[in-house]
Amino acid sequence: MWQMTGAKIKILPAKKHDKSVALISHLPHVIAFNLCRCAGSPKDAKNISSLLAGSFRDMTRVADSNPRDWAAICSLNRDEVRKAINLFIKTLIETKNRLGDIKALEKMFSKAKSARLKLLNNHEMDS
Repeated sequence: MWQMTGAKIKILPAKKHDKSVALISHLPHVIAFNLCRCAGSPKDAKNISSLLAGSFRDMTRVADSNPRDWAAICSLNRDEVRKAINLFIKTLIETKNRLGDIKALEKMFSKAKSARLKLLNNHEMDS
């Protein structure tokens, strides 16, 4: 059935699946929902709305997903989602601590860009 929909079937242990999707699917949803909460909660939300650009739309696209579904998904995989959130918080703190150091930020961002390209290239090779 899944192959008929065009899906690529990958068999792996449940724990590995849960850890992986917590990072690449569940965490992005959590981030998007919370970014919308942050941007939409200030009293000057109307002013913020007038400044919205593509990066906000791109980062929050998945926040249009069904909140009930994603609450259930995150709750059912809570141990791995919690680990993914903690890892993300750690990287945010590292970034926050280096905000005054342009070279350090550039190095961190360059590593992130390289990681993204590597992940996407590996994905394309698997397809």
